[in-house]
Amino acid sequence: MLQKFKEKGTGILLTSHNMLECETLCGRIGILSQGSLQCLGTLVHLKETFANYLIVRITLGQGKGLANQSESQETQIGNIASFMTTHFVDCELKDLKERTISYAIPKTGTPIRWSRYFTLLEL
Repeated sequence: MLQKFKEKGTGILLTSHNMLECETLCGRIGILSQGSLQCLGTLVHLKETFANYLIVRITLGQGKGLANQSESQETQIGNIASFMTTHFVDCELKDLKERTISYAIPKTGTPIRWSRYFTLLEL
């Protein structure tokens, strides 16, 4: 349906407080504050310009995965915390729910080589 509107050159204004909806449905995003448009751009542009940190979410396995191996879930969480604070000194634990752990990593001037960290995390 959205594609048909796009092909006709028709725009749709969607208002939402849910950024996940906006990320999914919108090509451009505007942010209003106190009745004024504060910024407008693509999701990538807004994140590159205004985001101060990156979120890393780690989900522990279940069933035959990590949770049933020799390490307890608490040990796994401790190992992840140690890894994160060693490799991302200023990281901050944001959320810990059941098997999902979320960390915020402040953006720095030095680009992060994510392939290296994904390899380390998979071990």
